[in-house]
Amino acid sequence: MNVHAQYYDGTNFPSKKAFREAMKNEPENVTFTSTSIFDPYTQFSGVECRNHEPLSVVGPDPYRNRRWYANVKCGKVT
Repeated sequence: MNVHAQYYDGTNFPSKKAFREAMKNEPENVTFTSTSIFDPYTQFSGVECRNHEPLSVVGPDPYRNRRWYANVKCGKVT
């Protein structure tokens, strides 16, 4: 699933390192938002593991600035 990751307050992660650290130390403060209009699940937190579905994250902004990419599977960033 293609998603966008942000801090709980709506701030984008400036780097993959910042995203990785947030997922490691405080996943409850990470919010994922689907980038597809066809996905029925629009928003969920970093502690929700939905059906072991891998997530493809692009950042800092999937629509305007794609400087980094990450894969997340059940809370583990690769």
